[in-house]
Amino acid sequence: MGRFIDVGQEATGFIAIGQMATGFFALGQVATGVIAIGQVARGFIVVGQAGFGLISAGMASGGLIFS
Repeated sequence: MGRFIDVGQEATGFIAIGQMATGFFALGQVATGVIAIGQVARGFIVVGQAGFGLISAGMASGGLIFS
């Protein structure tokens, strides 16, 4: 993780916003992070159309606690 905030196609940073976002807080179409929000999201707390995480919410979500 290079930057604190990164915005771009393949963003990596503490706060990452982009199509393929990876970071502590990730917002993107494919998001991976502790807090991940995106169409396809994975992490600890997840919100996404297809999400997998410890706590997840979305259409096709899975994890320990999901809705």
